[in-house]
Amino acid sequence: MAQTSLDNRQSSLALTQAFVTRGLFPSHSGAGGAFMGEIFTFAFDFAPGGTVTANGQVLNILPNTDLFSLIGNIYGGNGTTTFALPNLGGITMIGPSQGPGLGSEQLGVLHGSSSVTLTRPQLPSHLGGTSQAFDNYQPSLPVTYMICVSGIFLSRDSGGAAHDILGEVMPFAGNFTPADYLPADGRLLQISDNTALYSLIGTTYGGDGVHTFALPDLRGRTIIGTSQFGFSLGELVGSPTVALSNTQVPNGFTNGIQPFNNQEPSLALNYIIALTGIFPSQGGGSGVDPTTPFLGEVMAFAGDFAPGGWALCNGQLLPINQNQALFALLGTTYGGDGRTTFALPDLRGRTVLGTGTNVAIGSQLGADFPAVTSAQLPTGPNPLPPAGTTANMILRGANTSPSAGQYEIYDISNNAILTSYPLGQVGTNWQFAGLGTFFGSDPGDMLLRNSSTGGFQVYNVSSNNITNTGFLGTVGLNWQAAGLADFNRDNMTDMMLRNNSSGAFQVYNIVNNSITASATLGTVGLDWQVGGFGNFSSLGESDMILRNTTTGALLVYDISNNQITNAAFMGTVGLNWQIVGFGNFGSMPGQTDMLMRNTTTGGFQVYNIANNQITGSAFLGTVGLDWQVAGFGPMHGRGESDMVLRNVNTGAFLAYDISNNQITSAAAMGQIALDWQLGGFAAESSASGASGASMADPSQTSQLVQAMAGFGGGGSDDSNAISIDADTSQQTFLTTPQHA
Repeated sequence: MAQTSLDNRQSSLALTQAFVTRGLFPSHSGAGGAFMGEIFTFAFDFAPGGTVTANGQVLNILPNTDLFSLIGNIYGGNGTTTFALPNLGGITMIGPSQGPGLGSEQLGVLHGSSSVTLTRPQLPSHLGGTSQAFDNYQPSLPVTYMICVSGIFLSRDSGGAAHDILGEVMPFAGNFTPADYLPADGRLLQISDNTALYSLIGTTYGGDGVHTFALPDLRGRTIIGTSQFGFSLGELVGSPTVALSNTQVPNGFTNGIQPFNNQEPSLALNYIIALTGIFPSQGGGSGVDPTTPFLGEVMAFAGDFAPGGWALCNGQLLPINQNQALFALLGTTYGGDGRTTFALPDLRGRTVLGTGTNVAIGSQLGADFPAVTSAQLPTGPNPLPPAGTTANMILRGANTSPSAGQYEIYDISNNAILTSYPLGQVGTNWQFAGLGTFFGSDPGDMLLRNSSTGGFQVYNVSSNNITNTGFLGTVGLNWQAAGLADFNRDNMTDMMLRNNSSGAFQVYNIVNNSITASATLGTVGLDWQVGGFGNFSSLGESDMILRNTTTGALLVYDISNNQITNAAFMGTVGLNWQIVGFGNFGSMPGQTDMLMRNTTTGGFQVYNIANNQITGSAFLGTVGLDWQVAGFGPMHGRGESDMVLRNVNTGAFLAYDISNNQITSAAAMGQIALDWQLGGFAAESSASGASGASMADPSQTSQLVQAMAGFGGGGSDDSNAISIDADTSQQTFLTTPQHA
């Protein structure tokens, strides 16, 4: 699946951005008004007379010498015969220069992008990255943002809307500020010299309120509309970059993916729209009126109210019969039923983008707090496991989860999860059967089975990547997987199936992703259920333990070269003690021991086995039954048989180091959402990690290849469950949440 990009746009609304071509020629002194070179915003879908849509048009200099003298070739053109207007199609505006904590922005030089394609270094540590920050600016064009400091004072109760009002914030394409305006750069002004403006904005943007007050600072920032649900007037929000954390990417470590802040540096001001004014027409006209705005004109205002003749752009509904001219311009672009009501633009928490190709008037684009999806993570080979990795854990997204059928691999060392990576996605009718060595020497290849057809598919996993796959064939679903081990002593992992009607056992030898041979072992009554596999005879074989579901008796069957060569009675253990796994717990080289758990108390008991006899026993301790066995493997170091438990309520993992029949230490490994189900554990054998377990050592083999769905601890997915062990009582114990 191809990687998709992140939408890098914050919440935005597309409006018409129009460049004034016919208006007052701005100067550094003299009367203010609507200037040539200003950029007006309109809520209707055309540029009225005296303006043109700011879409980067290239103009000839000769017929437009006044305009060229204002903006030169700042926005494009060769500067000799041509120049360009600002291009605001799908683009927002920011102020030039360098604001506090921000980079420097150059007038007319576009900054940012509408999308971001994540790279490996930009991922957090759990996915092997370094949380390298990416640029959080959406396409943003630096223009001269300026505020009117000497103009018409309008109150809430003033008459009609007007231009050149005190406190209005306007974008200008030139590299200076015309008369009556100052740059919106956060500078301090003396209150005594600007009492009218101070009465409008106070210390909203800074100053001591005794002698000084500050202007809005838009250097490197765009404007977003204020909102009563956040974004108060003068609030600075957003960040120039984003560094993703472990909780903000789909890596299975949390119960939910936390969104990230997608807002570029922004300043909250009041967007207002003219309810009265000149009715605009397309083309013609002598220019923009210097004192009266167009009906439907939108601008930013630094005060905390909407002056008379203007209304806040907060999406409110207006009656059509009282605003017929404005309705004729806006229609129901922003809402309303079109019969009795229509809506104004809603710019609360939004910035303004210009309309353009594929960006229609009124389009709502972007999001302030999006969440990263699996499809947005980098594709291609995953990085090698970190140095020192000793084990891998594979998880699968439950069929009922948003990550259904997705597989992830987790690198483990020193009882801690180091990193995780996606392996890919397989159809939800393919269920986990186990892990083993089916090609090459890596012990972490995945065996899946189709729950509809009975087909088996191998996925070879090496160095955190699926490197190959092979179809083994189809076996009737009345034959269910009983376990995986090396039954013919070729250092590869074979598969044992059992007929759920007759109790017959069949071995399938697997080499290089192909079944190379098959053998019938015999039939045992179904009241004898598979407990597990290991070197119980001390002959270096993969022997099988069966347990009687009525008496609790234990039988061992020695298996060599695909044949049962011997059988022995090992003893009886009460049925309130269930087999939970096998490994080398007594620290005797080559020996496979059995671990049982009390279903009432949660206590653990080790049984050492040699020469088909129980040679010793030790009590390890008691753990609450909300902690279920997940599996065994070298979680702390190479060659160890450490036990991993998972909490059925939280998804947390605990590692218990076991040596000489004792728990020597315990460590919290981390928490992974319960809708990620455990597939199994395997030793890491890549060059960058620890050496893999030798498949000739059945004591290691058993602990690494018993990674079956039955050992899945945590939330169970009934739609995903297939019988791996035929021991129904044991399956229930291992997969059903039990509370202490």
